[in-house]
Amino acid sequence: MRRRWGVTPIGNPLPPDPAISQEIQFRAEAAERLTDNREVALGDILKNSGVQALAVNGDTTTVKEAVDFHLRLLADYLINCNGAALPWGRVGGKDNADPTAAAVGAITLAYVRNRICAPRDMSAGAATAFRAAADKVLASLY
Repeated sequence: MRRRWGVTPIGNPLPPDPAISQEIQFRAEAAERLTDNREVALGDILKNSGVQALAVNGDTTTVKEAVDFHLRLLADYLINCNGAALPWGRVGGKDNADPTAAAVGAITLAYVRNRICAPRDMSAGAATAFRAAADKVLASLY
């Protein structure tokens, strides 16, 4: 900034502390933005993430349903996050998830986690809360 406009920066904005991003206002904002733009996110994931390669015989309805389910799961986790372990993946030594749906969910969560941008999509605190929640849900799938 100094070279271009001759202005010295006031401060160096650091990314928000992950502990602060667990506050309900950040999680609620992230859930609101996700649910408000669910159809757009669903279309982007289906088009650009490569998840359609998992479709059987070109039928993408099951893939679309799995992507939608995992987006809703993420939004629900953002709102109702209480620190409890998520009951997905391997619980008690038994597989609880369909492997194809789990793979679609993993691709969905990883793609949307890396796609979120602050301040374009949401505030920095909400983006940090979104990424933390996506990581938590993703870790529970496998």
